[in-house]
Amino acid sequence: GALASVVPVDGVFPGGTFVYKYTQRDYAATNSMVESVGKDVGLKPRDYADQLYTVYLDNPNDMGGRRQRFAAGYLVTDKAGKSVQKTLLQRNQEIRPPTPVELWDLPASKLWARLAYQTAELPSVNAAVVQFPFTNGFVSAMIQSWKVIPALRAYAKANGQRPGRRHNR
Repeated sequence: GALASVVPVDGVFPGGTFVYKYTQRDYAATNSMVESVGKDVGLKPRDYADQLYTVYLDNPNDMGGRRQRFAAGYLVTDKAGKSVQKTLLQRNQEIRPPTPVELWDLPASKLWARLAYQTAELPSVNAAVVQFPFTNGFVSAMIQSWKVIPALRAYAKANGQRPGRRHNR
């Protein structure tokens, strides 16, 4: 992945019910949260496309490290997805939410299991799309932070969009 080029293209985010976990960490941690949600859903990494998403809420140039807000989760777009939504929300009954201190101190691998699933309706929007090889390892996380996210932001800017703003279709 380090030598692969990042080439964003125009695409469409389909919208739907987003069943997600939300937290604040460095964006490098997003892949491990997606992997955690994938395990809860029973998906293998090769099946994540068009089902698992990350929503980045801050400009990483303005918001440093552990203060970067994001949500990672499953997008319900069909009848089968409603069953997955129900399964994920039922997991909340087994969760002991982290204390404010634990939110800061727990390693990501332990924190993800303690975060409750939430839901939100996301609209269908035009989107920049990139496919990029990753292994869910440390190097992939760093490449995402230093190569993929900047390429998406540059693409949005070059195409007349202000990164971080929603654009309806």
